Amino acid sequence: MNPAFGTLHIREMTEIFVAKSNELQNALIKLSSSNASSGSSEWTPVEMLSHLSCTTLDIIGLAGFNYHFNSLTRLIKGDRDENELSLAFSQILNSMGKLRLLVFLKMWFPIFRLIRFDQRSRMEKSRQRTIQTIGTQLVQEKKRDLKLEMEKRQGSTKAKDLLTLLIRANLAEGSGAGGAGGDRTLSDEEVMNQIPTFLMAGHETTSTSTAWALYSLSSHPEVQTKLREELLAFPSETPTMDELNAFPYLDRVVKETLRYHAVVSGTIRVADQDDVIPLEKPFTDKYGVVRHEIM
Repeated sequence: MNPAFGTLHIREMTEIFVAKSNELQNALIKLSSSNASSGSSEWTPVEMLSHLSCTTLDIIGLAGFNYHFNSLTRLIKGDRDENELSLAFSQILNSMGKLRLLVFLKMWFPIFRLIRFDQRSRMEKSRQRTIQTIGTQLVQEKKRDLKLEMEKRQGSTKAKDLLTLLIRANLAEGSGAGGAGGDRTLSDEEVMNQIPTFLMAGHETTSTSTAWALYSLSSHPEVQTKLREELLAFPSETPTMDELNAFPYLDRVVKETLRYHAVVSGTIRVADQDDVIPLEKPFTDKYGVVRHEIM
């Protein structure tokens, strides 16, 4: 997946990030203005996590595989009818947050994973089928378009999403060395499986971190004021990646938020093989066996 995450490609996606951020800003301004015009209150309470979650879902949909979720637009309009992929993915996320006894047992005792007839398992299977169907369709469409591009020798297209870049790199690997794909190429199924990876890695993690950043800024008005002054000094609302990197205080705020409010504090890993720790001095265990190492 490394070809899709190069600095150049991420830099080209800045336009998507900024456009969706401005859409969120306009939505919040409109919400605040409508509340002020009604004279109901001086302040406008906003449930930011929902707005941020919809914004990051829209961003990862476009930047990940050029898919339009339009979640933020639906939230603003009060439209609860989510598209099929968005609904399937949000339901999977919601179910992951509910740790029932059977879920806990499946997590720690693999034998319980054989139980697949409960309601949760059936629903998850249905949602995963939906994601797989739409994911396969996306991969096939992009693969077909890229092959046509290669046949016409039109050079690189303007597609910037990660899935297209991944498929293009995969096709380039497969066409090299006399057409032999080699170990670095991915099957269509493996490429399709990256779609949930993009969603999981770039959706809730980003929205939660941003929510914590806003909470921290509200708890420290002096920091909020200093950051606002730095940002308002910039003349445009569509900064480039280089211009964003030139904001030193913004950089510090982001890094401190990620340090203090780590959205992923740890991961669970299973060793592929036993670790062997050599000993300076051997010892005799309770069975009378001399041990020169610990496994």
